[in-house]
Amino acid sequence: MIVGAPIEALFVYQTLVITQGSIAHDNLRLRISDAVHRWIVTPPVHRIHHARARQLSDSNFSSITPLWDRLFGTWTDPTTVPPPQIGTDGDSVPDTFFGQRAVPFRRWSPDA
Repeated sequence: MIVGAPIEALFVYQTLVITQGSIAHDNLRLRISDAVHRWIVTPPVHRIHHARARQLSDSNFSSITPLWDRLFGTWTDPTTVPPPQIGTDGDSVPDTFFGQRAVPFRRWSPDA
């Protein structure tokens, strides 16, 4: 907007970024063609960025296309490593969809 981009272009861009970011953060194991990972940040690509293992989490920083990671040497191809454990040490991520949605509320639970 500051540089004079039309509001319509900003709306389309922001819609695409929000949609793609939501897809990339889905904690789902989807079957995606290996070629797609090289051009679009998919859940398996972004999962590596959230890995517990530091050598993996220090990669795949891009939010839309892995082109930048490939250019700067921070790319880890999800087809070359097994799906990593994500999160932080001592913190577990549930395997189920509804379990993952309940995680933010665990700290208010008397059983947490």
